[in-house]
Amino acid sequence: VSICAKMISPRAKDRGIALYCEPGDADLPVQADRKAIRQILLNLLSNAVKFTPEGGAVVVMARQDGPELVLAVGDSGVGIGEDELADLGKPYHQTRSGKETAERGTGLGLSLVYSIIEEHYGNIQVDSPADADTSRGTCVRMRLPAYEPDTGTTISQNEGS
Repeated sequence: VSICAKMISPRAKDRGIALYCEPGDADLPVQADRKAIRQILLNLLSNAVKFTPEGGAVVVMARQDGPELVLAVGDSGVGIGEDELADLGKPYHQTRSGKETAERGTGLGLSLVYSIIEEHYGNIQVDSPADADTSRGTCVRMRLPAYEPDTGTTISQNEGS
């Protein structure tokens, strides 16, 4: 989390956006591909910076929530309309705000994020304003099962036994 925040920090600074990083108090092991998780965070942080206006803020954090690692990226940017939330994660889909920005993308970033999280037995939740107000931002939360290296199982599997 800290490495990804450092990598995006110059871009945020150039755009006049405050970037906050809350990496959590302790490491929580998850059975995951480090490069894939880094790619997810970089993609979400890049989107957050892209869609946040000058003077806005972006936050990335990691926390343990019971048997899961929660990673989240939030911003004070343009937000996503409620009618568009169901289509997030589909390849080549771009939101209205994505089509209006000067930094157009391919529409593949979020589909990659969704795929990687699913491959890691996690889930993703996107919260954004339900109205047309374009100044409330977006928060993307990902949950990954924690892992006990000694037993080779996820913590949530152990708790269910």
